[in-house]
Amino acid sequence: MRHPLRQLDQLHIDYLTSVRTLEQWAGLTLQERCEVFEIKFTPKRLNATRLRRIYLKHKIRRKAVTDLKPVYEEDGQRYHLW
Repeated sequence: MRHPLRQLDQLHIDYLTSVRTLEQWAGLTLQERCEVFEIKFTPKRLNATRLRRIYLKHKIRRKAVTDLKPVYEEDGQRYHLW
């Protein structure tokens, strides 16, 4: 029998796989995402391996998030001329 604090309901799965949540957690590691989840749903526990399996089951891929290079005013004008 599973431990009741580790058992996730459909509400939790929907929250973890929602587009809004994934956008908010874009720069976080799996462990950091688990910590944020545990803060929001206080009695529930989640580890990185389980979160990874949930993502695999729902075909969610994590991509690297890169910051956009800032375009300075003089570079923007030069780019526009090109």
